[in-house]
Amino acid sequence: MQTHLGRKPSFTDAWNSNAPWRPHLCRDAARLSQPKHIHTKGLIMTEAVTYTGGCHCGMVRFECTADLSTVTACNCSICTKKGLHFSFIAPRSFQLRAGADGLKEYLFNRHAIKHQLCVECGVETFARGAKPDGTQVIAVNVSCIDGIELARLKMTPMDGRKF
Repeated sequence: MQTHLGRKPSFTDAWNSNAPWRPHLCRDAARLSQPKHIHTKGLIMTEAVTYTGGCHCGMVRFECTADLSTVTACNCSICTKKGLHFSFIAPRSFQLRAGADGLKEYLFNRHAIKHQLCVECGVETFARGAKPDGTQVIAVNVSCIDGIELARLKMTPMDGRKF
């Protein structure tokens, strides 16, 4: 069978289509995973973009509006062992779309960050916490954003071992 591409359809073609078995993903996910840059008199500012994401099994789904110009590369024990990369956003910029009943909370060390894991697949999609000034924050695991390419994001080192 040949398609408009002039060749046999591949797995990638099927994956990139808007197949009904992937309603939460779209053909443009990879494009959307990259922040938009605005140039203003020599300064580069990054614009917040709305993303969707979730755990491995799909039970936990979220939507967030984030500026991915600052993604952490934390060296604390849990981020190192799990390979977590977070973007910190205001709670109003995060909506849990599915799986609230399927989350397990994990606390360690000072119990400052409430890590949220899917009870089915074990993936940590986000965490709840507070900044040093007490402002509430959501830490979105950027690796869980649909279509994200971590290699294209700038990682900001964070010394989490001292917290």
